[in-house]
Amino acid sequence: GVPLFEGDIAWTGVYRRVQFEGNGSLRAGPVQLSPRLRLGWGEKLPEQATFPLGGDDGFPGLHLGELRGDREVLVGLMIRYGLTGPFVARAELVTGRSASGGALFGSTGWLIGLRAGLGADTPVGPIRVEYGLASTDRGALFVRLGRWF
Repeated sequence: GVPLFEGDIAWTGVYRRVQFEGNGSLRAGPVQLSPRLRLGWGEKLPEQATFPLGGDDGFPGLHLGELRGDREVLVGLMIRYGLTGPFVARAELVTGRSASGGALFGSTGWLIGLRAGLGADTPVGPIRVEYGLASTDRGALFVRLGRWF
């Protein structure tokens, strides 16, 4: 349960990009709480260097990489409850925004999302099957087999 903070800075002659991600973990019996924070800022970013809202897991209710921009703010809380064997019930509540230009903490474009489902640690890696809803009245199934590298 030690918090993890990670950052990345790319300052080139063409573009500038700063990213920060923080994760924590607190366990009480079968319940685990994991807060997370993602911040990203960039200038003159090529498309492949823009920030996908929610990172590799995307934003609940939206397709992976659907919202990208040169600004990202995301705050979330994951709750895991240990079931039997390797199985866990998972629920994550997040809020965030992705934008191109403007202020990092602008007043427009904020979304709220909730994703819930089941997961398991297996010999081939973690498996997750979850369904997410976004405040845009959209929903999406999320399936992850193994780890993303």
